Amino acid sequence: FSHADVRADYPKEGVRLLRAYIEYAASNGTRLDGGTITRVPLNDFEQSVCDALTRRGLHVIPQLGASRYRIDLVVTHPERQGQYLLAVECDGASYHSTPTARERDRLRQQHLEALGWRFHRIWSTDWFLRRDEEITRLMAAYDAAVAAADAPAQVAPPVPVAPRAAAVADEPPT
Repeated sequence: FSHADVRADYPKEGVRLLRAYIEYAASNGTRLDGGTITRVPLNDFEQSVCDALTRRGLHVIPQLGASRYRIDLVVTHPERQGQYLLAVECDGASYHSTPTARERDRLRQQHLEALGWRFHRIWSTDWFLRRDEEITRLMAAYDAAVAAADAPAQVAPPVPVAPRAAAVADEPPT
């Protein structure tokens, strides 16, 4: 049993707190929180992307994060609803709101990828001009994230150790 077996958006707070504790314990104290599901409304663009994903049967959590730092859409694993699988970022109003937003988002993406997240970015102009192509790209990113999550853990091959020189046995005197 792991934290990924519990949906992050479970309606009861006690269950969500237990999920966070199990995740914290399993990470040996390195993960303090998987983020908070906020009630921040999606803009029309984000809602359109969210609707396209849910129509394809994907479980989507909108606006996951802490404080002002939220991931627009998080897609969970198809069989382990509590496992975050793919972060989907849209270049909506918050992206364009400050001159440093692009740099902040690039650094946030690098940080999340270093923590094991898969990331996919959708540009609004591409979405509105070539929606079908963007949906195809998004579904390919989702399929790759599922495959990566389901792949057996890569175990590094053992490092060969040079054999120690055999101790020379004492020879009987001649």
